[in-house]
Amino acid sequence: VSRTLAHLEEGGYVEVDDSGDAAVKYRAPVRLTALGGESMSEADRIIREVLDTTGKAMGVEQREQMYASLRTILNTLREI
Repeated sequence: VSRTLAHLEEGGYVEVDDSGDAAVKYRAPVRLTALGGESMSEADRIIREVLDTTGKAMGVEQREQMYASLRTILNTLREI
């Protein structure tokens, strides 16, 4: 996680407030920068577009079955 945050910080996507105690640096607040917010907005737009497109290819019953299966998988992973 720390490497990923460092990479995002170097890219200008997040700001890590590392002004606190080094012993609790893993709890440092992380904020999206303007660039990070723009990137997230674009990612959200793409995800919505994909979901809209794929959702139209399935009927309501198929979609409900898919989400039920995904919930089952998630709950099983949480128990591992």
